[in-house]
Amino acid sequence: MLYLNRRWYLWSLSAAAALLSSCAGVTSPIAGPAIAPDLPLSSGVLLYVSNNNQTSIGVYTFSHLKEVETMPVTRGVAGLCSDSAGNVWVLAGSGEYISLTEYAHGGGRPIATLFLSGRSPFDCRVNAAGSLAVVHDANYVSIFQNEQGSPQTYKDSGIGEIRSLTYDAKGDLFVYGTKATGEMKYPSVGELISGGSAFSNLTFHQNLPDMTFAQWDGSDLLLAGVTNRSKSTWTETVWTVAVSQSKITILHDKTFDAPKTHGIGERAVVQGTTLIQQDNGGNFIYRFSYSSGGSPTNMFHTGRGGRRTGLAIST
Repeated sequence: MLYLNRRWYLWSLSAAAALLSSCAGVTSPIAGPAIAPDLPLSSGVLLYVSNNNQTSIGVYTFSHLKEVETMPVTRGVAGLCSDSAGNVWVLAGSGEYISLTEYAHGGGRPIATLFLSGRSPFDCRVNAAGSLAVVHDANYVSIFQNEQGSPQTYKDSGIGEIRSLTYDAKGDLFVYGTKATGEMKYPSVGELISGGSAFSNLTFHQNLPDMTFAQWDGSDLLLAGVTNRSKSTWTETVWTVAVSQSKITILHDKTFDAPKTHGIGERAVVQGTTLIQQDNGGNFIYRFSYSSGGSPTNMFHTGRGGRRTGLAIST
C-alpha cells in the first residue's frame, strides 16, 4: 500500500516501480492517466461520467447537463466518487493492483494517487470525515482514513457481490448486494458502523430481478431496484428505509420510469431533489425529479457504452 503526493506522481514510472517493489506485497504500480490542463470550468456543480471501456471522463454542468470538458484517463475506470471538498477520485484496476487518482474540483491534473492490492474494483465513496471506501474482489471493502495512507480491509461474508455502497451522516457505511454471486432477487444490506470492526447483515425482503443502487439522500437511506418491466417501460422503485435493531423498515417509496429500449442501470447519485442515473447499457444518463418520481425530466446520450459507468457530483 502506498500514498503518492502530487510531486511523487510526476516521477517516472520506473522510479515508482522501484519504490513500490520495496513495499511488502507490492511489485509494480499502475500507470497513471496522462496529465491534462486544468478544466476551463472550476466553479459550480459538476457531473463526472466515466466508463471502463473509454480513455476519457466527461465533465458536465449539473444544471444543464452540458459537457464542458473531457479528462484523459487510462482505460479500465471502474467508478468515481467525490469528497466534501469537491475533489474527485477515479477508481481503476489492472491485474493485481487497484489505483485511486484524485483531481481537484474542475481540475485536470492529478493531485494524489493511492494504490492497494486487489482485483475487480467496483465503486467508491467518501464520507464527511474523509474515509474513502473502495469495493473490490466481489465483497471486500478497503477504507483509507483521511483519504491517505494504507487502508483497512474488511470482508462482508453475508454478501456474495456488493453492487452499491454509501455512507450516512454518522459515517456508518452501508453496502447493498446479492446474497450469492449472480443472485439478485432478495438483496442483502451490510452495515459497518463508524469505528466498527465487522459488517452486520440484513435481508431486504423485496423481489428484485434487477438491483440498482443504495444512496444516502442527506437525511435517509435509499434502496432501489427494478420492480416492473412492461412493453414500453422499466419501472424502478426507490424505497426510503430505516435500519435499526437488526431490521429494515420501509418509510415510503417512489417509482421512476425509463424507456424499455434503454432500461435502468445500477449507477446513480442524488443531489437535492434530483436523481441522476445511468441507463442499463451505459449510453444514456437520466435526470429524474427525486421529489416527484415518474419519467425523466431530461436525458442525454453519452455514447460511452458499457454497464460499468462511474458517476460523481462535485460541488
